[in-house]
Amino acid sequence: MSTITTTTAGMAGELFPKKEIRYCPVCGSQGFMPLRSSETSGETSFIRKYHCAVCGFEFFMNAAASTMALIIKDDQQVLMIRRARDPARGSLDLPGGFVDLGESAEHAMIREVYEETNLSVTSHILYPRTFCNEYLYGGVLYHTLDLVYICEVDDWANLRSNDPEEGSIELVRLDELTPQQVGLTSVRRFITEYLETRSRTTSG
Repeated sequence: MSTITTTTAGMAGELFPKKEIRYCPVCGSQGFMPLRSSETSGETSFIRKYHCAVCGFEFFMNAAASTMALIIKDDQQVLMIRRARDPARGSLDLPGGFVDLGESAEHAMIREVYEETNLSVTSHILYPRTFCNEYLYGGVLYHTLDLVYICEVDDWANLRSNDPEEGSIELVRLDELTPQQVGLTSVRRFITEYLETRSRTTSG
């Protein structure tokens, strides 16, 4: 299977927010200008904030928080979602999603796992690294900061999809899973790292 990627380097200048934010929301002037960060990632330089040259209003562009859950069954299978929507439709994904306003990352992860799999998380450990992603949805390019939780769940007999329109549930054997099956960049990076670490541990 070929690698599925959501990299949008070179496209960001044509997407929201640059395409849509043209006028200052405070004074209405057209002096609302994007200021890019000095750091770059690959070929993409990021808009750090917008600044109004007329009234001085500043609007900062911050990363959206997102979570994913690694749930292993019987030390042999990983719980995954076959994405039914873009981005990366048809590829494998981990249960998870965006953190709502006023919601903790832990609560968001637990909520998303239940919404997607009908399983209740009974314990979780935060993975010691975070991952960045670009998530293009509905013409909006979201820059996300993704947190990974290693989870245990309740009775596997409860496993079913509570939202089939988002995707179908698959239990994938760890010895058959490859990063190329995973569509979203941050999830693929984590799966790559996890499989490499697992391989070193089992072979040692």
